[in-house]
Amino acid sequence: MGRGAAAAGALLVVLASVVACGLLFPTVLEEATGEARPDGSMGDGAPSTDGPVGGDGGSVGVDGADARSSDGAPCEASTTGPHNCGRCGHDCLGGSCDGGGCQPVVLVGNQSSPQFVAVGTNTVYWTNFGDSTRTPLWGDGALRRIAKDGTGASDLVSPAPSAYQLVSDGQLLYFDLFYSGYVQSVDPASGQALPTKLWGRSRPFPTGLALSTDGGALYWLGTVDDGGVSVYVATLPTGPPSKLTFDTDDQFGLGLAVDSTQVYFTAGMQNRYSGAQNVKRIGVAGCADGGACGVTVYSDFNLNALAVDGSYLYVADAYAGAIVRVPKAADGGAPVMMATGLNNPSFLLLQGGWLYWVESVGLSDGGPGGAIGRIRPDGTQSGRLVVHQSFPLGLAVDGTVLYWANQGTVTSTGRFDNHDGQIVRLVL
Repeated sequence: MGRGAAAAGALLVVLASVVACGLLFPTVLEEATGEARPDGSMGDGAPSTDGPVGGDGGSVGVDGADARSSDGAPCEASTTGPHNCGRCGHDCLGGSCDGGGCQPVVLVGNQSSPQFVAVGTNTVYWTNFGDSTRTPLWGDGALRRIAKDGTGASDLVSPAPSAYQLVSDGQLLYFDLFYSGYVQSVDPASGQALPTKLWGRSRPFPTGLALSTDGGALYWLGTVDDGGVSVYVATLPTGPPSKLTFDTDDQFGLGLAVDSTQVYFTAGMQNRYSGAQNVKRIGVAGCADGGACGVTVYSDFNLNALAVDGSYLYVADAYAGAIVRVPKAADGGAPVMMATGLNNPSFLLLQGGWLYWVESVGLSDGGPGGAIGRIRPDGTQSGRLVVHQSFPLGLAVDGTVLYWANQGTVTSTGRFDNHDGQIVRLVL
């Protein structure tokens, strides 16, 4: 699936024409090193020959390398040993080791359309959107958790029909119920069954949850909000929410990112393949009387996700199959395509000096299928880390460990109702 491919996620109806088949075969590709190509191209996705994924330690020969572990005991690095994979002390945490690089391991399977992931000290959390064939609709949707060692999978909030996006401020979890219009919070320590409802109504559909840089406020988009797109903010932990802007540039919005002074969001045609979408910018204080004051900073079709740092805005442009870097300064130059040849990039995360992306497509004959990649914000060291995933979406990074949700395969009606979703872990 390439340009114009159906977007995965909560708007599942757009997947009606998607046909996904086969089983999940997690594969790790070695990370490309050195300068990115001038056009930002990813090439054919073939692995480099420079070393294993996450090769921030020394390389290892075929016969291993004599070294010492953290406690001073001798160890031997290995190209296949999962406890000293590629270098001494590099433990794959249950995954296998191949060529000196750790391979993904499924923490839990048989999930009902898992969407977004958050990580605590000892626990991984995720949202299950639920099964559209259930009565009530999406009735098995839930906010779930599992220990990082893969034990004790359980519901934290259930039922939570159409549970979608998820963020954490380190103490509370915030998530939305897409079709119910609720944005909610829950304390994972107490495990309270009835979370605080920050905001709720039958419409608009909430998307784009993002925390302020100081963690004191939560922002989100209201999609299909009385004929437009709105940006809301709530002071944490309990709100109440206020509307920062109401943008009549049609009704669809999916991406939102916040820095210390600006809010960036997407707004445009709900049919994203026949009408333009714009990335707009407003101040964190919002527009006068919550009206329209957004300044367009980038335009294309099918804009799925945003991320922002001190100098640049990053856009997951699925129509172009690219990650685009847009200067925040008015005199910062033209947008640059950092990586191209991507299949429906649908999620972005800036963390630890890397920009991670998720390509949310299913498995395809001869192609990489769903994938996770990363690139330095300066455009160097671009490459896919994992391929052959089944509609991955949400990603969380915990140091050198990645966790993500594979939504699973789609039914003939284009929905993730096969209960074959997974939460997956990879040690870099």
